[in-house]
Amino acid sequence: VLRACAAQRPEGEVVLISPHAAHLYSGRMPAQLRGVMAEPSLQFDLAALCRRAGVRFVQAAAAQLEASDTHVRVTLAGSHDLRHLD
Repeated sequence: VLRACAAQRPEGEVVLISPHAAHLYSGRMPAQLRGVMAEPSLQFDLAALCRRAGVRFVQAAAAQLEASDTHVRVTLAGSHDLRHLD
């Protein structure tokens, strides 16, 4: 999705919600388990990828998503906030 957004900017705003700004690349996990690669070399900066793709990154945990509604409830610093989905 980020690659598509970087190639052609969609109308409206794209928001990626994740509780962590850095993630591990699972394709390198076997090398890490064999001791060939250290864990920091498996990490990628999700927030930076979002910036380059023109996507807004919100570091939060999605707490509730209703299929019949257009809102996601996220946990931000111990409180709740609503984000609109289109």
